[in-house]
Amino acid sequence: MLAEARLVVDAIEPCDTDLPFTPVSALFSAARKSLRFARQERGIELIKGPRSAVAVEVNEQTHSRWALDILSGNYLAPKHGLPISAPLPGLLTFATEHNDPFDDDMPSIARPSGSNRESLIALRDALWSLDRRLLDAIRDAHCIADKLQNRRSNGRAGDVAFYLAGFGILRGVQIERVIGASRLGVRTIMSTLVQAGLVEGETSRNAATMFRFAPREVNHPHAAQDPEDFAFSSQAIDEFQSSMDAIDELLRRTSRSQSEDGC
Repeated sequence: MLAEARLVVDAIEPCDTDLPFTPVSALFSAARKSLRFARQERGIELIKGPRSAVAVEVNEQTHSRWALDILSGNYLAPKHGLPISAPLPGLLTFATEHNDPFDDDMPSIARPSGSNRESLIALRDALWSLDRRLLDAIRDAHCIADKLQNRRSNGRAGDVAFYLAGFGILRGVQIERVIGASRLGVRTIMSTLVQAGLVEGETSRNAATMFRFAPREVNHPHAAQDPEDFAFSSQAIDEFQSSMDAIDELLRRTSRSQSEDGC
């Protein structure tokens, strides 16, 4: 799948711009022309019963465009505005048309239209989602380090907690293969994580034990929260203002570029 996605990306005509707008639109256009990655039409699925089958209309539930999402960061960085080659999960979703609330704050001359609008909204949403994921990962990392700092372990407990936080629910035998530990070693590690309030275990229908990352909140009754703790620092406000200025400059450059193209 990744090999096919790479062929699609490599076939896109080079874009002589350091902004992501035209390259992202070209990526969306290439995906729509691909038999593998284009949106699938509604189909009919037969649900078989004991005596007969029922035909049910289904929408596109799963698709292969995740491969393009993985390669999109490498396609955009660093020549087309993305500073690092990071995957952008959910970029090529081909969302249905909807009213975007951010349009109200964007100058009319800078608003993209048609396919360009869809691709740019998708890029913004993917970057926003990636930012949320990174913040969640940082929060989870701090939580794991905090809960394990005063506990004796063999050094692998933190690694297993990271795997569960990043990949989701895992069975004991899967954890054994991932870290190369014995069943007894994994049992000891999971006991440490459960006692630390980081992991919960549950038994599946086939009697296999499933472990999931589920950190429990610890209440500190004597830790009164100061309202000023929730206020933004002057440095954060300055950084926010700097970001807004950069966005304004980007919109001005876009508007000027569109005006020149129109001439």
